[in-house]
Amino acid sequence: MNAAFRGDGNLSMYYGSAGILMLGISLADFGFAIRSLFDEESFMTFPRLAVFFSLIAVISWGGTYVVGFII
Repeated sequence: MNAAFRGDGNLSMYYGSAGILMLGISLADFGFAIRSLFDEESFMTFPRLAVFFSLIAVISWGGTYVVGFII
């Protein structure tokens, strides 16, 4: 984000593509974490941690994407 502010929002399209890709990967990771909650033969601490951290990643990338449109 620092580079975006320094460049007055005029960065290469590769930065935007990487951000969109990471948002998609975060959403997929969140889906896999939700699916792991329904596995009956696993220790439930790790699936819960996976849901928590993947939700943080989705909110972070989604927030970055939304703030990029607002600013």
